[in-house]
Amino acid sequence: MMRVQCSQVEKMNWELKSRTTLAAVNGLPLMSDLPAHEDKFQEGADCCFQSALLYTTVDGHRRIRAQFTYLLKTGSEIAFDTAAQGMPVSPLSQVREQTIRQCVQSLFSYRKFCATASSSGQLILPECLKLLPLYTLALTKSVGLRQDARVDERAYWLMRATSISASLAIPLVYPRLFSVHNIPKLDESSLPPTLPLSSENLDPEGIFLLETGEDAFLYAGKAVSSELLHQLFEVRSVNEVIPGQFLLQEYDNEPSILLNKMVNEIRRQRCSYLRLHLLKQGDPLEMMFHSFMIEDKSGLGSSYVEFLVYVHRQIQHSICKNYVLANPFYSRRCKTLMFFTTMKPQIPKTSDFPLDMVEDLHPYPHGFTFYFSMSKKSAELSGTEL
Repeated sequence: MMRVQCSQVEKMNWELKSRTTLAAVNGLPLMSDLPAHEDKFQEGADCCFQSALLYTTVDGHRRIRAQFTYLLKTGSEIAFDTAAQGMPVSPLSQVREQTIRQCVQSLFSYRKFCATASSSGQLILPECLKLLPLYTLALTKSVGLRQDARVDERAYWLMRATSISASLAIPLVYPRLFSVHNIPKLDESSLPPTLPLSSENLDPEGIFLLETGEDAFLYAGKAVSSELLHQLFEVRSVNEVIPGQFLLQEYDNEPSILLNKMVNEIRRQRCSYLRLHLLKQGDPLEMMFHSFMIEDKSGLGSSYVEFLVYVHRQIQHSICKNYVLANPFYSRRCKTLMFFTTMKPQIPKTSDFPLDMVEDLHPYPHGFTFYFSMSKKSAELSGTEL
């Protein structure tokens, strides 16, 4: 039996909806809950969580393990679990939209309540949330939320997403990409720096390793030197490479030793054997490898740069709506009308509404701006009902 208590919380949303006996509890499963607080947090006050687990050892002793944690507020891991929970009961498009909406709302709340005064044309990404848009885009392109994924693949992804730890959830959504052809000499427990998941980093003369936490893919470009191919796979050309699952051998040369050390370290971190697959440029299986290039524009969605622009415009849209509703001038003396149009916004000169907020607010193909009707007469002339 497990019980979680928290300070300054009104209610909590658990994956386990009733009092249930937990089976096979160890250090790997992840149980998440969503605390909801309807009041304002005290200035400088920490949020304290207490979890108590009642269990029986193999010797028949009844024990209670209690843990106390002081945490800051975050929503990235909860967004991952929320998407996994919504998949069986909601359309995939609705789950993707809800995931993006949570990202926009988090960044808008930071901009509204935490960020210092700055230009509205800037996208403010704090240190703790700078990767939130990237992981959100990666989640919408993952196997679980893709339209072209098979049912069994989606079911397996859902099973993993609801049971793995937070450290394993990251590569499930955003895999790691390493360069193999120029591995530096590192310590036994160190890995080379990762590369962004973009096709621009795939050099035809290089070999790359992509790991998802459960599988690893070795991708060989079409112009890889014959010497490197012989050192790693004992073949002389890319045409001799046989795509598919294979067993990595260690040969008596430096590139092979470094590659085996890197693969063994990844396996140690993931606590799994990490199945290896060999791919080459121009092979039909190359499409599967490129589906992991999250930051590229493809049939799965927009590129990372385009997604940042979209998130920025949605935040600007929220800022404009919040400004209009909070401004006494508009709330007392006029009614605000929002039209989806490409017309220039007609804003009174006496207004202090920042013009740069209504510039470039088009998340839709033809864009939209705000048009303010200042009287009932002008609304009647435009055929709009107040």
